[in-house]
Amino acid sequence: MKKFKIYLILIIMLTLLLVGCSESNIDNEDNKEKAIDKWNAIPESHNFEISIDDNDEITIIGVKNLNLEDLVVPNIVSYIAKGAFSNCTELRSVIIPKSVKKIEEGAFSGCSMLESITLPFYGSMRAKISDTTFYSFGYIFGKDSYEGGLKTFQYCSDSKDATDIRMVDFYIPKTLRKVTITDCECIQPLAFFNCSTLNSITLSDSVTSIGDRAFFECSKLVSINIPNSVTSIGYNIFMDCSSLESITIPSSITNMGNNIFTSCKNLKTVVIENGIKEIVSGMFSGCSSLTSITIPNTVASIGEGAFSGCTSLTSITIPDSVTSIAPRAFSGCSNLKTVSIPTSITTIEYDVFFNCKSLESITIPDSVTSIGSYAFGYCYSLTRIIIPSGVISIGSYAFEHCGKMERVLIPSSVTKIFSDAFGSCTKLVYVYFDGTIDEWKNIEFENEKANPMSYATSFYLLDEKGDVEFNGKHYTFTMLN
Repeated sequence: MKKFKIYLILIIMLTLLLVGCSESNIDNEDNKEKAIDKWNAIPESHNFEISIDDNDEITIIGVKNLNLEDLVVPNIVSYIAKGAFSNCTELRSVIIPKSVKKIEEGAFSGCSMLESITLPFYGSMRAKISDTTFYSFGYIFGKDSYEGGLKTFQYCSDSKDATDIRMVDFYIPKTLRKVTITDCECIQPLAFFNCSTLNSITLSDSVTSIGDRAFFECSKLVSINIPNSVTSIGYNIFMDCSSLESITIPSSITNMGNNIFTSCKNLKTVVIENGIKEIVSGMFSGCSSLTSITIPNTVASIGEGAFSGCTSLTSITIPDSVTSIAPRAFSGCSNLKTVSIPTSITTIEYDVFFNCKSLESITIPDSVTSIGSYAFGYCYSLTRIIIPSGVISIGSYAFEHCGKMERVLIPSSVTKIFSDAFGSCTKLVYVYFDGTIDEWKNIEFENEKANPMSYATSFYLLDEKGDVEFNGKHYTFTMLN
């Protein structure tokens, strides 16, 4: 009897299980039917070949009309399969909705006439800041060559190992010019590296981070926006974007890498919003078309080589908020004519204005205590320099090859002038010293060319009012020492 009860219980449980499975299958079938009905209700649905998975999610696996010119993917699609739109040679524009979760490799291979594409993300799927898998834009165009495809080497990884990054050749349509990203948290490092056909990229305000070298060597890129949602941008992100013409740097950015716009040779207009706290090293280095720039009064530092090689820059105003200017900040700005240094600066670092050939005048504030090596070297157009009281030392070659310099004023605060500080200043005639003969003789000159009197022929002492107290005209270098 006991065994019979056990058997009976097992039979009942099995029956209930079978009934449940049957009901579940019926529900699944019902859901799939609903998904099919929903799909069929879309007017454009007849253009596509699809599959529906167990989660009732739709995948586009192909297209029935290979001569399609404009493609708008319905907003109930979740996936786009490999080769789904391959060899649609008449396709000009594509719009993919935010509903899409994944696009397989080569989904748009052979779309040789494609001009613009709107995507929720680039690469295979939405990237997150925490991801160690790297995606690249060329992934959706695949690795198979085709007529009208430009071989474009990019970096990507298929694993979660951050060190497993490899170079892959993708074939991007030569005609592709415009890309719009609508729903992506971050642009990963090297995402659009070497995409040399693109001239316009639009990012949505879903983006909060742009990784290192994200747009490096996009040589035809003319316009791109940095959304106000972005808080972090990596190093070299626009390096060698030689066609980029204008950019706005939003105040939302709190973290910046170096060399952001290095060698953007066509960059003419830059807007730096209030709130930016630093001009990082190499930020505009080699931006040879940049004629002017306004530094907001929230900036505290200008990094090394920040504007080096900006050969079209004619003037710059440095706000009082800036407390440090790093070496080489303005070196090679060959058309820079006037600069005013704020009183917040205490040191003029080495090479800061090196080879600024057109620099005619500069105001050095009393706050400065030292002038670094080559600080004004090869500033051929400087005709006079007033070194303010407070400066203690003048570095090696600080004014070397200032070939038009005729006058220099040196304060009694100076105790040491390093080697060749005034080397090759062959036009120097007048030296004004704001001190006594004994104080002048107490200055430590590291070598002969450290002393401006190695070229000058007239030496003047100034009284308390700055008037000439002693006329040492025709005093020679030897006599004053």
